[in-house]
Amino acid sequence: MNLIILNPDGSVMRRFLGPSGDARNTFAFAAEGAGVYSINMVNPGDQATSYELLLQKIVSLDERLQPGAWSDPNPSPRIQALRKQVASGQTNTESFWKEVAAQGTPLIEPLNDDYRLVTFLWHQLHDTRNVLVAGSFQLPGTTVDNVMHRIPNSDVWYLTLKMPKGARFSYVLSPNDPLVSDGPRASQNRATAQADLLNPRRLDCPAGASKFRCQSVAELPEAAPQSWTINKTGTVEGRVEKHSIKSEIQKIERSFSVYTPPDYKSDGRPDALLVLFDEVDYLSSDRQTLTTLNNLIVASKIPPTIVVLVGNVGNRRLVDLVANPEFGEFVATELVPWVRTHYNVTVSRRRLPLAVTVRAGSQPHTWLCVTPRCLATC
Repeated sequence: MNLIILNPDGSVMRRFLGPSGDARNTFAFAAEGAGVYSINMVNPGDQATSYELLLQKIVSLDERLQPGAWSDPNPSPRIQALRKQVASGQTNTESFWKEVAAQGTPLIEPLNDDYRLVTFLWHQLHDTRNVLVAGSFQLPGTTVDNVMHRIPNSDVWYLTLKMPKGARFSYVLSPNDPLVSDGPRASQNRATAQADLLNPRRLDCPAGASKFRCQSVAELPEAAPQSWTINKTGTVEGRVEKHSIKSEIQKIERSFSVYTPPDYKSDGRPDALLVLFDEVDYLSSDRQTLTTLNNLIVASKIPPTIVVLVGNVGNRRLVDLVANPEFGEFVATELVPWVRTHYNVTVSRRRLPLAVTVRAGSQPHTWLCVTPRCLATC
């Protein structure tokens, strides 16, 4: 038997082919408006047949569009145990938070040979509608996937992610985040972003800085050691000199630093040249940039390299470092020539890499288009 669904005005809305033999089929259709809809049964054959029609359910539009119950894709055993405790009526979480404070966050639990469960936590002390975890592990467009969930009837918000067992990352927590990147509310984006107060490890966090100035860092127990970032006794160190340059192209004065490698000679073989942006970030003691350079050069892992660390001017960072050809012209035709005049650096394009923090990663490619004779692919 075939089914024909008729609209209230008698026109055909949908047709369904019936099952063959004694098989059963399930059919569903949505009423687009008010009125009486009809179901006609049509026998396509030339012999009599019997059928049974069972109306299983009529679902309202509100019911049909109601989100399904959320299910944790990466259930943490510790969080699951706490869920059961709270669900049983034991809503006092004081012992849980004491345990977390002693252990530190994020919580790390085994999953399999290659991955671990990493759980971020937020202790609700004030009105909290959501908590976003924004980390260096986050991919574009994954904001919703990194929003915490609350254990009902508790002050515990959490997010458990599956991460490679050797992961190392930085992150911030942003309670009551607007969760938008465009539109009129975008200026509020991550206005409450702050370091994780349950994690004592910090990044970009000068002494006396507030929680809103700092980031948190974490590494899993199996993370590879960062031997190049350790200041080794006896390692010869390079030098850092401060400079400034007046840009005729941008009509501003910009500060920058120049790192010269150990045993730098102004009349020897020209050194390689590396241009870094976000000067303050790279010179932060948290990042160990200079220690890493010293160790790599002394160990002959990279050639002797002069590093130019370009500073940001006022609030121009997102003007200069996001595909700005004018800033590219400044670097290529003013800054690099100045460095080549004052330091013994290579003129080879093959030995001029560029580096920028992830927030402005498109800029070097823009410069390759603007000034291909000066800059080389990095």
